[in-house]
Amino acid sequence: MQQELWSAILQFDLDSPPGDDSFSEYSFSIRLAHENQWPKNFTRQAILEYKKFMYLAATASQMVSPSPIVDVVWHQHLLFTQSYNDFCSLLGRQIAHVPSTHNHAEANTFKIAKERTTKLYQQVFGDQPKAIWEYTTITDSLRLPTAKFSVYQFLNIGIPVVLFLTIPMTYLLAPVLIHLNNPGFLEGLVGITLTAFLTLAIVNRVALQNILNGIERDAYVFDLEPLELVFLKTRKISRVVSGVVNELLHREAIRVNPDHTLELDLGGRGNDNEEQQVLQVIGNLKRSWYPAVMKELSAKPVFANTANSMDALIFHVKKSHRYGNLFKWNFVILTAIWLIATSRLFNGMLNDRPVTKIAAVAFLMVPAIGFFLWWLLRQFFAQTIPAHYSKLYRMGSFAHNDWQWQYLMLGTAVLMPRMVGLVERTDRYSGSTSSCGTSCGSSDGGGGDGGGSSCGSSCGGCGGGGD
Repeated sequence: MQQELWSAILQFDLDSPPGDDSFSEYSFSIRLAHENQWPKNFTRQAILEYKKFMYLAATASQMVSPSPIVDVVWHQHLLFTQSYNDFCSLLGRQIAHVPSTHNHAEANTFKIAKERTTKLYQQVFGDQPKAIWEYTTITDSLRLPTAKFSVYQFLNIGIPVVLFLTIPMTYLLAPVLIHLNNPGFLEGLVGITLTAFLTLAIVNRVALQNILNGIERDAYVFDLEPLELVFLKTRKISRVVSGVVNELLHREAIRVNPDHTLELDLGGRGNDNEEQQVLQVIGNLKRSWYPAVMKELSAKPVFANTANSMDALIFHVKKSHRYGNLFKWNFVILTAIWLIATSRLFNGMLNDRPVTKIAAVAFLMVPAIGFFLWWLLRQFFAQTIPAHYSKLYRMGSFAHNDWQWQYLMLGTAVLMPRMVGLVERTDRYSGSTSSCGTSCGSSDGGGGDGGGSSCGSSCGGCGGGGD
């Protein structure tokens, strides 16, 4: 390895030109994450692997070929013309991006280039990270093939079907129900309903854990930032913003005035993009109420990226075969029990029997089933994934004095009293920011694989032999 060259490549900042330490709210990495719905650590890793690839392209005597995900980073960097030219100057040569024309005659050329790249990478850097080099998109490592219809499309069909079935089921079950007397029937129905809820809750917990266990261990879902997990648990970008603002208050980078407005404290500096964005917004707004600060920050790409990337994860998992099938079985079992209750109700009405108690049971079952299914749609993200990180936290895998991990584990209990007051005022007077903030799509109707490329892996970088 040419250590001096590699050190220079590592130090090259794709976000800021040399000598410019100012914060840009739509820098290279933020834009890359935004356009591909990538979380922070995956974006960092993709950029690192892009730098490794460009090192190989600069030092190899023949063409090398990127993975589809590395190629996405390359395409993005080409749009930052000055930065790309500066990078190539550092490399000592202009690295040409050679897209495939998908001509059959070229297939072998790019196949050989890919094999050459893998061999060179192994010699210089060791094993290639599977999440970046073996998969076409970020979601491939989840190993959750998507179903033809989402759970919401299923509900759009399933609910009308269940309502329609109430009439034929009333007559179909009449010969059986007429021989079942109260209070035995009612007690049995309540017992069956409670047993079904309890059994399904246990089955769901195990099934969701199995889904998580089936995901590749190097998948991005196992390398999420604490604030991304906060959004995953709460579906509120306001909770993410409040965590960052609280830390800046704790470090006295900003202050709360007696009139409850926020203002910069002299000398306050941010340690990451989120903190720098908060300081920039508060500085621009001068003395401002927290609801106005929250509204402004929620629209900024650095926070919207958190919502977008987690929404994309939620969307993909919910549309998977395994999650969809689990939801469908829960829906079918619970609505089947409800149909028995409504059949008893309607048969009683047709035969002039007392129906007050069965009507109450059937009525109460509707919100109970609705809440149970709603929680099932959230459980994987609000409980299963966070529980995995909680276990690692208890084992000491993360620094216990890191405020972000403390915030994830303990929630608003770690907020400073001044911050609690700001949050309460914001919730009371303006309402919490919506779960998706200003994200460009909801988890229920948007999202996508992310990280695709028009070239796929059929792109090459010409090394020394290609000039």
